[in-house]
Amino acid sequence: MYNLCMSQPPKHGVTLKNNPIINFTEKYLYPIDSLSETFFSILIVLMFTLAYRIFSISSATSSIEPINSSSKILIAILGAVIAWGFIDGVIYAVLSIFEREEQGRFLRDVSTAQSEQERIDTIEEEFEDIFEPITDADQRDLLYHAISKALKPTHDKKIGLKKEDVMAGLAHIFVALSAVIPSLIPFVLFNNNPILAIRVSNLVSFVMLFITGYRWGKYTQVNPLRTGLIIMSVAIVLALFAIPLGG
Repeated sequence: MYNLCMSQPPKHGVTLKNNPIINFTEKYLYPIDSLSETFFSILIVLMFTLAYRIFSISSATSSIEPINSSSKILIAILGAVIAWGFIDGVIYAVLSIFEREEQGRFLRDVSTAQSEQERIDTIEEEFEDIFEPITDADQRDLLYHAISKALKPTHDKKIGLKKEDVMAGLAHIFVALSAVIPSLIPFVLFNNNPILAIRVSNLVSFVMLFITGYRWGKYTQVNPLRTGLIIMSVAIVLALFAIPLGG
């Protein structure tokens, strides 16, 4: 699908102009990308912490030494989150290149159309799913003709990695790390008591998921309380589902 807003993610909502961290993430990531990165990063923490007792019980009947230090759990979680953020950032950058290639393909098809009707058909194929729910046939026909007139002839351009792609990848890593910091603090505070650290961390993770969902609900103008509870519940179910399968 040709992206009408493809340059770089727009800034939505109220931006804290004096906060460079928030400005950085809003500049290079769409809100939905930040939401998904936050969700999955906290989910990784939950999979580690909720699986701890399972591994501890298994180690009691085997030669595997149980993890009895909060700092070791902290390091393991941090490593997993960094790896996840890095992988997700790289995938995002690569898919950005693919998306621009798809845009180029669409523009080439329009430019090389042999007739005006062929141009209109190409445009319709690209945008029909977007416009059909909100317009009637006559309105769509006017829109497609307007787009056809507005599009300028295009020439093949070299499509490669851009600075924005790299910065967006770094923003993914940053969001992944910042999302889990509250959940990792208990492992620092209760270094000699892993069980207590895990219980507090789980509680913090649940609260963070609820807050994330609540903020998303306010952003999308959907019931914030219900959205927060849904996000939190889905994460818990997914974590409990993933643990028996090896997490």
